Amino acid sequence: MKKAVLLLISAVTCTAASHTTFDLDAAQTEIKFSVQSTLHTVHGTFKIKRGSIQLDSQTGKSSGEIVIDLASGESGNGPRDKRMHKEIIESQKYPDAVFTPDHFEGHIAPQGTSGIDVHGDFRIHGADHDLTMHFQVQANISRYIATTHFTIPYVQWGMKNPSNFLLKVADTIDVEVRAVALEKSQVGDLRHFLGLGGNAPIDRNLAFGQQLTFFQMSGFAGEVRSVRVVRDHHNGFAELLIES
Repeated sequence: MKKAVLLLISAVTCTAASHTTFDLDAAQTEIKFSVQSTLHTVHGTFKIKRGSIQLDSQTGKSSGEIVIDLASGESGNGPRDKRMHKEIIESQKYPDAVFTPDHFEGHIAPQGTSGIDVHGDFRIHGADHDLTMHFQVQANISRYIATTHFTIPYVQWGMKNPSNFLLKVADTIDVEVRAVALEKSQVGDLRHFLGLGGNAPIDRNLAFGQQLTFFQMSGFAGEVRSVRVVRDHHNGFAELLIES
């Protein structure tokens, strides 16, 4: 039997969680690149080693890093890839490319589609470069799929253009990213305390330690299916809808 309880709680027991961490799933995150030439367009992929980004919604500051495994780059052509690694990206000397965010603009919705601009430092081939990426984010509970596209002027950034008298290659590379991330926040703590299943949606803008105490004091019982804020009174009180 499904039932809902509407609670009015004070800001003492429910405070905004402004700091959120997103951990990338390296196995599911995809980085694709393409470069134009006079004969055809070359397509390839890179893998990431690890990635984690922290966002503070109150200050707009961001931290963390995304580490790309340059040695994993491949385009489906052995001789071409060998030349790419040896003469262009020099992956034996520079095995990683690292993006380090410092601030962001926008808001990631806990459910549905939203957009965010993340600015930071992109270190590749031994040099640092400013980079801003616009992410379109699709949220489903605590799982997020973020996509972005940007261009790397690799020749301007100190890498060799492989052109010769027969083949002309563009001096920029187009990069597409599809990142899969899991939110690492207080949601996990509430799931643990209340015994929630992995699919029970919970509003992530809550502080859950004091909230559990309030549930116990109010005599709330039963399996919790979802917890969300339905109204913020902006006077120290908020209304929560708890479904079981």
